[in-house]
This record gives sequence, structure tokens and C-alpha cells, in this order.
Amino acid sequence: MTDYEFHIKRLEQSHINLVGRRDRLIDQINSIFSNVTRIGGISLREASVIDDYGTDEERAEARSLETDTHWSEVDIQELDPGGSCMSFVDPIGYRYYLPAYMIYSLRNAFVDYPESSNLNCNAMDTTIYGLNASGYDSKDLCEHVRNKYTNFTQEERTCIARFLAFDAECVVYEDETDSIDALKNEWIGSLPYSELNHLQSIWPSAFS
Repeated sequence: MTDYEFHIKRLEQSHINLVGRRDRLIDQINSIFSNVTRIGGISLREASVIDDYGTDEERAEARSLETDTHWSEVDIQELDPGGSCMSFVDPIGYRYYLPAYMIYSLRNAFVDYPESSNLNCNAMDTTIYGLNASGYDSKDLCEHVRNKYTNFTQEERTCIARFLAFDAECVVYEDETDSIDALKNEWIGSLPYSELNHLQSIWPSAFS
């Protein structure tokens, strides 16, 4: 049996379990991030203006268009279809929007057919990329991205680590495990030991 066949079979056998765990992870994210606000932070519409080198007046206008009072009201598909806006929010905005991105990814990128059950969409890819500050080329950019993690509580960091671990468990090729790189580089200390051991049993060479 090839590695590919092994992981396809693994996903087929654990698919119902994975769906249940995904739903429980969504519940955890909803609960743990429930009181996070965006007060004083950069909004997604404003981030889009920053991405387009907009003026201060255009940024202020973009902020005035925001209607959400809680991150669960944010429409990721409408506000960030290309998945680039999170690169331009500040730590307050990043903490506010990240749970929306994680839940959007878990709900929309987890495909029911086992052979395609890796999480694969713009939101998932950009969310994982943004959670791996060490993956950026320059030291300044690395520090800029890592600075966005400063406001997370330990409980929130554990949710993020579980999100990355879940994605890593749902892929069939080891070279698709960008989430493992993010986990190892930035979040591994926040993943419960038993859950880390489980992931290591699936991808032992990734942790060697």
C-alpha cells in the first residue's frame, strides 16, 4: 500500500469522527472567542483600502461602512473573496476576524468525499499562511506578522493550534501540510500533548 492509499483509507475510516470533531471545534471557537471585539482595530473594508494604497479619507469611509457588531456576523466571502485582507489588519482586527476565518474555512473547505477531504480554499490557505510568521522571507515581515498574535489568550491559542492540527490530519500528501509548519513554528506549545501525539502518529516524518 502506498502512502497515498494509506491516507485515503485513513480518512475513509475516520470521516464520521472527523466531521464530529470539526463541529466540536467550531463550537469551541464560537465559545472561546465569543467576547472578542474590534474596538480600535482595522476593519476588513479598511484593510482592503490599505491593500489598494488608499488615502486616509478612503480608509475612514471604509470604516464607516462596517455594520457588524460581532465577528460571527462577518461575511468573509463578501468582504474578502481573494483572502488578502487579513494581511493588512492590525493585532486587534486580526484577533477579531480570525475566528470568523477559521469557522468559514471549516464549514466550507471540508469536502465530504474522503479522497478530497483536505481543507482547500482561499480562506483556509490564507488563514494558515498568516498563522506561520516564520514562513515569511524577511525578518521585518516575520516580526510584523508575529506581532498580530500578541493579543491572543492561552485558550484562544489552543483553539488556533487545534484548527491547524485538524487541517493537517485531513490531508493525504505530506507536502500539503503547511499547517504543520505553522503549528511547529508558532503554536505547538498550545496544542494539548495527547493531540500532538495523535498528529505525530499520522505524520511521523514531519516531526522528526
